[in-house]
Amino acid sequence: MKDFFGRNKVWVLALLGVVLIYIGEKAVGEKVIFYEWTLATLPKVGWLILGTAIVNYLYEMHGKKAVLDQVRLTLGVRESIDRSGVLKATLEPKEVPWDSLITTTRKIDLSVSYANTWRNSHIKQLREAARNRVLKFRLLLPDPDCNRLMESLGARYGLDPGTVRDKVREAKEFFLQIFRDAKALPRCDIRFSSQEITYAYHRFDDVSVVTFYHGLGKIGQVPTLELNANGEMAILFSKDFEKAFEEARRAN
Repeated sequence: MKDFFGRNKVWVLALLGVVLIYIGEKAVGEKVIFYEWTLATLPKVGWLILGTAIVNYLYEMHGKKAVLDQVRLTLGVRESIDRSGVLKATLEPKEVPWDSLITTTRKIDLSVSYANTWRNSHIKQLREAARNRVLKFRLLLPDPDCNRLMESLGARYGLDPGTVRDKVREAKEFFLQIFRDAKALPRCDIRFSSQEITYAYHRFDDVSVVTFYHGLGKIGQVPTLELNANGEMAILFSKDFEKAFEEARRAN
């Protein structure tokens, strides 16, 4: 009986609703043993039950599939995000916890054009990191002796190639001086690459941060990804960095 009701509950409810409506309407004006308020209530209850049956029927036919499809979609998106390793996606690089990443890491890998704003914003944390005796620092910069690359970067940033060249060399000296002050030059490896990198790469132990360049000028927004270093996207960026770093020439 229980199984029968479970399989046919929609039709049972619909039949019950119709019966109550019929009894309530049929008894109007006739002498019956029920109280008048009961007779007046029966059609209302009947319509409520019938409406419930109709809603259940529509849900069984259409709603359940839509809910299940949504659950599958949500789980698929979640699985995709977990696999990619994306921790945060933002247009505001300031939302990244740079200070804690810099000061608590044992390894920093950077691939930047010259990172003027970034390095000056975190100079205190970079000095603290350089004093960490277990820290290993690798920096990949564009080769200032590559005219083609300097011209390309100049066109990207709206600067003449000479200015870009000076900024790159200034970035090299900036980081060398930090590690020189910390008496840690052997832990600082800086190289020049002739490859044109279209993003800035920052690796801090198990977290990678990638910021992308765009052609919209100084709008204050930069597409930024914070990644778990074990995720698929971070692994790809890491491989790209390792290849470029291996092929680059030493700058110090």
